[in-house]
Amino acid sequence: MSIPNRVVKIGSAKWRPAAPTSYTSAVTRRRFVLLVLAGTLAGGGAILSGQLGTYRLDEETRRRLRALTTKQFVVLEVLARRVLAADRPGAPSPDQLGVAAWIDEWLLDADPATRKDVGRMLELVEHATPLVAWRRRRFTDLEPAAQDAYLAGLAQSRIAAVREGMAALKTLCMMGYYRDPRSWAIVGYDGPTVPRGWAGGEEIH
Repeated sequence: MSIPNRVVKIGSAKWRPAAPTSYTSAVTRRRFVLLVLAGTLAGGGAILSGQLGTYRLDEETRRRLRALTTKQFVVLEVLARRVLAADRPGAPSPDQLGVAAWIDEWLLDADPATRKDVGRMLELVEHATPLVAWRRRRFTDLEPAAQDAYLAGLAQSRIAAVREGMAALKTLCMMGYYRDPRSWAIVGYDGPTVPRGWAGGEEIH
């Protein structure tokens, strides 16, 4: 599935979806060595700045998780809301389209290293606020405008691995959003030109 080339506004910055490729092709393995270090520093900063706390999901959602932890899922949901914030009336929200749940399912089929990379990047997003934005509160506790500014800062980081990690998370959010037919009208897409179940002139029943 291709990803529509939609510009997404994050604070004062504009992001454009990465090329419609897999997560692992968007971020190279050697560059994620830096993310391991960054995630470790962010985790230490969480302890020092008092960012520790619980993360809650409703029981049904929690039971359906396949690859992500409760904390990772909560961070991803908030991230998707900002990356995919509606820029026109009537646009469905990422919560309505189950973007975070789709990514959780997608990660189940990804290799273990990719799942770990995503987890580390989500940890960085949640706890690097003191290092990037000089804010004591963690990402999920910030106001929406502050979240947008913080994410824009990460996307423009001088550390290439952080920029690539943000681009990869954004790409996953875009994939989860635009795979749903309810999002197609936003980009003027009317849907497939052939009916479902049709292949090579024969209708599949």
